[in-house]
Amino acid sequence: MWKQGGYNTILDILMKKYPNPQEQLPIEEKILLNKEVNKIVWEKTSENSKNVFIETSDGSVFAADYLIFTPSLGVLKNTHRNLFVPHLPEDKINAISKLGMGAISKISMHFPERWWPTADSINFIFVWSEEDKELIMKEFPFGPTEGGKTWLSNVLSVVSTHENSNILTAWCGGEFIPEIEKLNDTLITDGVMYIFNKFLGDKYNITRPDAILRNNWYENPHFRGTYSYETVESHKEGVSQELILAKPLKTSDGQEVVLFAGEATHPIYYSTVHGAIETGFREAQRIIDMHQ
Repeated sequence: MWKQGGYNTILDILMKKYPNPQEQLPIEEKILLNKEVNKIVWEKTSENSKNVFIETSDGSVFAADYLIFTPSLGVLKNTHRNLFVPHLPEDKINAISKLGMGAISKISMHFPERWWPTADSINFIFVWSEEDKELIMKEFPFGPTEGGKTWLSNVLSVVSTHENSNILTAWCGGEFIPEIEKLNDTLITDGVMYIFNKFLGDKYNITRPDAILRNNWYENPHFRGTYSYETVESHKEGVSQELILAKPLKTSDGQEVVLFAGEATHPIYYSTVHGAIETGFREAQRIIDMHQ
């Protein structure tokens, strides 16, 4: 099941759709898509019976007693000053600033024929010698470079997938990610082929992929990166910045109304899917506890 459904399986389990669809919770009909949030008003006034108002880019307004907000840290870094009314407290702004948000790019490549070993999983990891680092600038002088380094050195590994035996996925990380996401598919493919031939050409009869699919999470305004992480600056504060990020917003009468979840708010399992899920349960339980 995990090999076929991916992360959809997690959602199906949480909604009790799996293993028995007849026991599914009535949640899907309450999920609204294509509703980009552009303003969160969280200071209650005497004129309103609700605590929070959420405005979306299509002009819709939703009123709620509580809001569990699960943005990526990258989105908060880019939008928090224009998103919240009133502005966030200074300690939360400081946590957003001090915590880091990394970027990973995944490039999935489909090949007409499988040319790599038939093992269940393959993981090619590329380690460049100093000599090769110098040669690469001459042998493949295409794409972004800086300080004697090229974007190709950011291609960290290539792994096989379980779902389709003819697909390999390249993982890229590092400072060139914003530039890599701007490259066209042909240049990306040329670069990956250069790496394959450089490292694997003497062992395999490598063919060129006939299609690629890319995930540009850094450029995507709803992600602005992939994984949060603790920085040296965040440790200097002497307190978990993830816990500060997780603190609810309170109205002037002390009521907790905006609750923060997401992987960046987990003090231990930040940057993980299970950490994100745990924070969602944590904030839902917080609301339950308020009414017990």
